[in-house]
Amino acid sequence: MNQQVAQRAHQFLRENSNTVKIFIFFEAVRDVPPYEAYMNTCRMFGSSDFITYQEFEFWFMRFSSGEFAMEHDMSEEDPKHRTLMQLPMKILDKIAKELDLMDRMVLQKVNRFFRDFIGTWNPGFAYISLIIDEDCSTLWLDNYHIQYRDGQDGFGIACRVSTEGRRAKNVQDCSHVELAVRDMLRIAEHPKTKLEKLLVEFRISNRQFVNRGVEALFLSQNYNQIHTKTVEIVTHSEMGEMAILPKLKRDPLSVITLDMNGCIRDGYTNGEEQVARFTAISELDQCKQADLIELKTVKLRSEDFPIERFADFKAVSLLFKNPSNPFQISDFLRWRRILLLPTTKLPWFEVKSSGDISRNTFVRKLGKNAIEVEGREGVRHCKIPKTNDYLEVDFSRFGCRDARIVMAKKSYDDVSN
Repeated sequence: MNQQVAQRAHQFLRENSNTVKIFIFFEAVRDVPPYEAYMNTCRMFGSSDFITYQEFEFWFMRFSSGEFAMEHDMSEEDPKHRTLMQLPMKILDKIAKELDLMDRMVLQKVNRFFRDFIGTWNPGFAYISLIIDEDCSTLWLDNYHIQYRDGQDGFGIACRVSTEGRRAKNVQDCSHVELAVRDMLRIAEHPKTKLEKLLVEFRISNRQFVNRGVEALFLSQNYNQIHTKTVEIVTHSEMGEMAILPKLKRDPLSVITLDMNGCIRDGYTNGEEQVARFTAISELDQCKQADLIELKTVKLRSEDFPIERFADFKAVSLLFKNPSNPFQISDFLRWRRILLLPTTKLPWFEVKSSGDISRNTFVRKLGKNAIEVEGREGVRHCKIPKTNDYLEVDFSRFGCRDARIVMAKKSYDDVSN
């Protein structure tokens, strides 16, 4: 094509309004980003002032939303008055996905439209940690850190929310506990959230737990169950454990860690309190089906641990954290007797303790029925009656100030043992 014909063709394109619309149409359906499509249009038709961005955007947005009519009076819809919510979902989705995870959290709080819109995405967090103190709460979402602190705003209560690199803001008529729990659950209970770990730590007393209605805050939400592989709960009373555990989805749950700090309710002795907590835990399917449940205690007396409640579990680890309150050898022997019952299904039980426990006394009290294993120092085998199985007692890591004993059920038929 010679230069004269090319110039005439170019002039024809510029004078035919439908031609530029068709070009914009193809840019829109090809999912070209709006500004890039505008620059392509200007280059195609030879000038950056050939079409204003306002007019280009008008047609581009219409075509992107599936409105393909070429004849339309622009005066009926002034693009200057377009709001963010009026953008086609396809365009809005592209814009919003450029936001980081914290920006998305902020955007979904603008109104119901954005809450529903952002709610269709995967929040993308793998680790969530919530720590509730007396005067503040801290929420970690992977590496993002949010702090909630009670304060005053005018004549009413308010919660001051601060995040690193962002300006703090006040949320009226809301406590730090209420807002932090709400934000945590909005993400944790999202059906697309797949957590590696959830950590919830309650650093408040029993009375504060009740007065602030913490359990009710967790149980008030009725969304999807929380999908996490591991969970760790640090709390004073079973109210903390029972606020979280029933909300967990059973299928992916592998490890449950309960750090059970000592706090005794009115009308309960220490033993009654502990037994009540262990009983509640042992009745939950989430705990029964977990690969391992770790129980860390401060005030528990070993005589009060009801191992029979965990007879159907897969694996249990029991840690006595207080050096002045180690487990008693007599109670260990009672646990062994229960594990030696053919009806007890628990295949693996670990006991760890700090404190002064005599290894020599322990070995002596194991008795003659605990048979030494050649070449394995600190290991004994105890035959399980009426079966071809045995209980392996491994105390090879039994030190002067720290003891770790593992009892595992095994079979004589398994040559690998």
